[in-house]
Amino acid sequence: VATVEGHCLAMASLASLTSLDRMGPTAVQLSNELLTSDAHADLRHSVFSHVSQDPKQISWGLMIQSLEILANVANNCTHSHSQLADLLCQDDHVLLEKLIANVENALINPHACDLSCRILRNICVSQEIVEELIAQEHKERLFSALTYAVRYGNECHADLQRHSQCCLDQLL
Repeated sequence: VATVEGHCLAMASLASLTSLDRMGPTAVQLSNELLTSDAHADLRHSVFSHVSQDPKQISWGLMIQSLEILANVANNCTHSHSQLADLLCQDDHVLLEKLIANVENALINPHACDLSCRILRNICVSQEIVEELIAQEHKERLFSALTYAVRYGNECHADLQRHSQCCLDQLL
C-alpha cells in the first residue's frame, strides 16, 4: 500500500536523479530513459498524472515535485523534444492545459508557474513543434499568461521572470 509520504519520497528522489546540477550526465541518461523506455511507462504515467490532476485531489508537494521532474526531463532531453511534445498532447492535451493554467496562475503559485515555463520553454524549441503542439486559442492564452508572468516575476521572482521571458521569446 503506497502512502502519500512514500510517493513524496519517491518523487523527491526522482527529482534529484533527473537534476543535471546534482547528477550530471547520469541525469540526462535517466531522463531519456524515463521519457522513452517502456520499462518506465508506469513511472512516466505517475509523474504526468500528478501534474495533470486537480490540485484538490493531490498534495501540493507531490504536484510540485512532479513538475520539477518534468522540467528536469524537458531540460535534459536535448534530442527528444518532439517526443515529449507528443506526450504532452495525449489525452486531449490535458497536461498542456495544466501547464498553461499554471502559467495563468502565477500570482497564486509562482513556483508551479516557473516550473511550467521551464517545461514549455524546453519543448517549444522550434516553430514546427509550437505549431503542432499549441492550437491558436492556446497560444493566445499562453501569450497573455506569459506576459503577465514576466511582469509578476519582475516584481518578486527572478527565476519566474527569466523563464517566462525565455518562453515568451520562443513563442514570438
